[in-house]
Amino acid sequence: MMMKSNRRSRLTGALYGLLIVPALLILPVPVNHAAEESAKTADQTAGEMQQEYVSQRYFVGDLMAATFPSCGFSADDLPKLEAVINLIQTIGPPEIWNKENSIDSYVNSGSLFIRQTELVHEQIKELLANTRKDNNIPESPRMKPGDVLEIDIEAITDAYRLPGPMDQTSPESDLPRVTAFTSPVRSDGAIALPKLLHALNVEGMTLMETQSMLRRAYIEVMKILGQDANITISLIAPRKEFIPEPVLALLEEPFPCDFGRDVSLQTVLDDIHRKTGIPFVIDGESIQPQEMSVKALLRLHLPLRDLLDYLVRQHDLTWHYQNGTMMISRPDTKPVDRAYSIVGLVRPAGINPTGNMPDRGDMETIIDYIRTTIAPETWNEEVTIQPCYDEPILFIRQTETIHAQIADLLINLWKACPVLKVYDVKDIIITDEDIKSLITRIKETVTPDSWEKSVSIRAVEKSLYITHHATGHERINDLLRQLRSGNPAE
Repeated sequence: MMMKSNRRSRLTGALYGLLIVPALLILPVPVNHAAEESAKTADQTAGEMQQEYVSQRYFVGDLMAATFPSCGFSADDLPKLEAVINLIQTIGPPEIWNKENSIDSYVNSGSLFIRQTELVHEQIKELLANTRKDNNIPESPRMKPGDVLEIDIEAITDAYRLPGPMDQTSPESDLPRVTAFTSPVRSDGAIALPKLLHALNVEGMTLMETQSMLRRAYIEVMKILGQDANITISLIAPRKEFIPEPVLALLEEPFPCDFGRDVSLQTVLDDIHRKTGIPFVIDGESIQPQEMSVKALLRLHLPLRDLLDYLVRQHDLTWHYQNGTMMISRPDTKPVDRAYSIVGLVRPAGINPTGNMPDRGDMETIIDYIRTTIAPETWNEEVTIQPCYDEPILFIRQTETIHAQIADLLINLWKACPVLKVYDVKDIIITDEDIKSLITRIKETVTPDSWEKSVSIRAVEKSLYITHHATGHERINDLLRQLRSGNPAE
């Protein structure tokens, strides 16, 4: 349900009236014309700044309820949202809340879109922060790159329970069916989701804010789901850290290893730590690396990743990077089914930029890369990857440890590959000529020599579908921000 509000606050009006004082009779004084002109100029500048309106979205669901309803807020919650709006409109004199400076409310997602000046936006943020503090609303963890979310979008999840070996578990089996999508938070702070062509940025958001954004994307913007759609989000624990670039580089470099006789696993790990600086942690009391022998390693120059695989396989162990250390542990034996949306890693089939169907060749390439890079010896008929060719989705059955490595791999693939993002530019353009000029401006300003097949820009109505690298998207955002402020960079 959407409701527009342009009301004046009675409370604000009353307070503002109290500030009016009787005029004082004073004696004439000499007029400083220079100061008067300076004041006029200052007032004019302030007036011009006042007209530079920007729209911002505010999540206020945590001021309406302690938890976000899986089916979203309803009309019964409208009075709570009205109370938040009335509170916000106590900021400044009533005159600043007019048709130009509106508040649009979306009760289902517990959010407000407010058009105001930067100064007023700062006051709104401060007011909401103080209100949360006064009402003892606890600070919630905020999303960061490397976090892994489990997202259940009921209608969509049910639609992608594919028939086949992955879904034909025996009655006595305790293996779960795919009931949610696993969404790693990429290095650019975004998550890829089914049915959405572009990723959603969730970095810095709480779980409630993320859930609100998803409801807005699926229900209010794309209109894929109805108002009563059930969406739940959880953070897969424990929080894990994606492998940073310096460690990734070390894993790919040949590592000199020359032990002429059988040595202990601990000796080799100590040698790796001494030469690379990577600390190792043994996870599990049953693992005694000093008592585990390793076959002679004569003049080997394997990539460090392959060397670690060789070492742990000899004793049925596994390794993964977490919290700045390399963990050595026993592998999980119980496989778990998970579904991954890989939007942005594969091209759409055909030339339609709004199509969801992925290119089959790209899907197969991703699958082969996962199989050959992540624990290649573990994949078989039972532990497998099944693609969905109607959407860029992979259904993967693996252990939790291997799933963590798959999430890391996908995060780094997203970082390396151009990503499709959609930019709403209806507030910048009016005519078809405007959008052509904007596309030309972007191409001339942002990495002019890079616009090829993998880096592209297309207009669909009053939106731009742009595929570019993370740095390119940053520069595009900066350019659009400058255009909206009326101060485009030269």
